[in-house]
Amino acid sequence: MKLKNKQKKAILLLYTYIIMLLSPKVNAARKITYNKEYNITSDSLYASFNEKNVYIEKNENNNHNTCSKNIYIYDNRNKDNPNMTIYNSYKITNIVDMLKLLQILTAYESEYPSEWNRSINSMLIEWIVHNICYYLEFEQNRTKEVDLDNAEEIKYLNFIKTLVETCQTNINNEVIQSNNKKLIKK
Repeated sequence: MKLKNKQKKAILLLYTYIIMLLSPKVNAARKITYNKEYNITSDSLYASFNEKNVYIEKNENNNHNTCSKNIYIYDNRNKDNPNMTIYNSYKITNIVDMLKLLQILTAYESEYPSEWNRSINSMLIEWIVHNICYYLEFEQNRTKEVDLDNAEEIKYLNFIKTLVETCQTNINNEVIQSNNKKLIKK
């Protein structure tokens, strides 16, 4: 079975995430600096870490040309299913950066409370699943951004199960086809 480069990257990401999640130094000290002049009614810089700027916006805007130093988040917590969307989240693959960003979202929720209720662990797992799916070229239009809403907190577990079953079926089918070709050649 020949893997595409993006599939190889997805597998490497998975291994990296597993190793880093098991490592005691995952929460390495990367100082978060909060913008004391942030105004929730206007789109502005909320925080910074590791030379990255985090913008949290109340207006949906998918036209961000996200550079490596800017991270844009859409705050849509005022609906029935409160949601925070991290634009182009697939570009953020470093687990320490992911954790820092999720800490920023948690601080934002504490400062501007809503009905949005997610744990850092559940958000991290969902984000990892999104990234892996993106690099496996699975529904890239949906998996390029992670939408951290309340309703999807458990949904990713079913998605992982479905994805694993699909991969297992595909592998089994390839093995059967390969074996059939060998039998035909004999």
